[in-house]
Amino acid sequence: MSTISEEDFQKTLRDSSIWKDQGTGRLLPEYLYYHQYEDEIKIYENVFIVHLVNEISLIADHYSSLYLSLLNVANINNDELLQDNSAQLKAMDAVNFVNRRIDLVKSTYFYREVSKSKNKPKVFYPTNILLKDRLYNICFKFYKKMYVYDEKNTLNDHLFTYYFVLLLKILRAKNFELTGNANKIMSANNSISVPDSIIFSHDDYSINVEAYSKARMFILSYQDKGDDAKSEHHLYIEGDTTLQDVVVPPLEERIFSIEYLSLWHRSLVDSNGKIETLNTTLENEEKMLETIIDSHHYVVSGSERVYSSYCPSCKNKNIVELNGYYRCPDCGAIYKFLKAEGEQNNSRIVFARLNNYGRK
Repeated sequence: MSTISEEDFQKTLRDSSIWKDQGTGRLLPEYLYYHQYEDEIKIYENVFIVHLVNEISLIADHYSSLYLSLLNVANINNDELLQDNSAQLKAMDAVNFVNRRIDLVKSTYFYREVSKSKNKPKVFYPTNILLKDRLYNICFKFYKKMYVYDEKNTLNDHLFTYYFVLLLKILRAKNFELTGNANKIMSANNSISVPDSIIFSHDDYSINVEAYSKARMFILSYQDKGDDAKSEHHLYIEGDTTLQDVVVPPLEERIFSIEYLSLWHRSLVDSNGKIETLNTTLENEEKMLETIIDSHHYVVSGSERVYSSYCPSCKNKNIVELNGYYRCPDCGAIYKFLKAEGEQNNSRIVFARLNNYGRK
């Protein structure tokens, strides 16, 4: 049990801000000054507070990066810069305020010492202090409501719908036409409903999107017009950025790629079944999804005679042809050849998988 020194007792008496009426008609101190040893401060509940600060900091950094990417700059095609009364500026001010407060917290002795703790759980559970201490409980409720969201996978479900909406937006901007179950997207109460299957058609190729809500997975199947060969890609939406609880499914021959899209990172399963994060810097969700979509149909011009023997990505010579696609066992690239219009010699090389595409 900790003891209070005479000096700490005098500090407590002099600090009027901590004396509160607890409902008894008498003023009592809400806190006490006392010397605390390092081992006392590194308790589970304080480790939780530092974890929460770090998560808030990560979210704030993400939105700082997002708002910066949306910031207009002057050029010959644009003279509309950000105005003082804009909603974006208000949002940027709010994020900057949060970042300043976080910086203050991170500069404290409390944060620096507790951060040194070797006990760093990924998930935190309620304790007596987190439930009964007023200030700890406020933080824990925030953690449950805003970060964990709840224990019914609501965050992942909402992310799944959110990324479907982004998918619609991105493909529409690329002039894809929506066919099939287009009328099933909006429900009777005007809420978004993710259909089981939907087709997007372009001048040169189409993308069939199958949605599996329970698994939070999209299957994207690409097919060029006039060509029977298809490429199938599995995209999982995962709220947990660490992916620590993910069980990686086997990468079968018909599946060209397995990818994970979380709040701030995109990851790819390599040929050994290991998950590799492709971006080390924060990206906004729309940019990440667009990179994934483009990476499955990346077209360049080149010699079929040369690149049917040498990988156009890494120059490896051990190329394997299977069902109309060439596969490189070294770098994992998968590609096929289509005769380029107006070209007698060169072909269009269509990459269905290019691991270094969009890597940061």
